[in-house]
Amino acid sequence: MATLGRTQFIPPAEATALVNESVADLYDMLVSRAEDYFVRTGTLEPTGDGETWRLPDDVYKIRAVYVDGHAVDPYTEAERENAASGSTPRYTLAGEGVSVLPANSSRAVSLRYVPQAPQLRKDADTLSLAFAAGWDAYVIYDVAAKMRIKAKQDASALQARADRAQARIVQIAAQRDSGRARQVRDVYGFSPMTHARRMWGF
Repeated sequence: MATLGRTQFIPPAEATALVNESVADLYDMLVSRAEDYFVRTGTLEPTGDGETWRLPDDVYKIRAVYVDGHAVDPYTEAERENAASGSTPRYTLAGEGVSVLPANSSRAVSLRYVPQAPQLRKDADTLSLAFAAGWDAYVIYDVAAKMRIKAKQDASALQARADRAQARIVQIAAQRDSGRARQVRDVYGFSPMTHARRMWGF
């Protein structure tokens, strides 16, 4: 662990906590870019009430919910009554599960989700994260800066390196598939004549 001079200033448990904190920061940088660096899929188990399916224990962010193999839209609390009486399945988060309406316990419910950031537990633990080579420099410099600060030593050079690594990651990670053009999705459908009528009132 970090040794500053002749004194082991950071106990092993605290050093592990600092690494986990910086790894979580890096993880959130990538997750917030809305790119699927860490996505998993999972099949949900029903709770038995005909409406709710249990989420995996490691869920952090949900990317999509599928009912009988088809992606479904969410509903709000204000839309619950309509969702319950509708013919098209819709979902909402409900505590530690997903509520799917209209209720039907025979449905197959699955999801694509981002799991929680991995954590080191013991000194021998390793982390395996799917990101570009060199991005772990942020964790290295960020942890080193925190250790310097704890030792009441100048951490400005290390912090500057961490900041540069962070800026590079944020800039590059925003579009993982560089061959895919950014698009605006038309969720309602577009009719030129309908659009003209709305604009000109005829």
